[in-house]
Amino acid sequence: MSDKRQHYHLISALIMFVPKDEKAQGGYAPVPVNAVLTTAMKDLTRHDIGRAQQAAQMTLFGQLEGEATKIQVLNVVITNMTYMGLMTQ
Repeated sequence: MSDKRQHYHLISALIMFVPKDEKAQGGYAPVPVNAVLTTAMKDLTRHDIGRAQQAAQMTLFGQLEGEATKIQVLNVVITNMTYMGLMTQ
């Protein structure tokens, strides 16, 4: 374990996706996910927000396991970002 302290943020997001082999006809239900983002500074930059969207997608892909390659992500909507504090791993 590292003694290096980083700023931790809890990300809540909704991810909209469709199966790759089907046309995106009709509606689809967003899937809620949570992810943790670590940053060097407390304030978030545009780059950090992009990383938060990627972290949310990686959480979804982890939940889907082998099925992750069969979907196309349409949108990631960040619904909340909560600062959790300066902590070590």
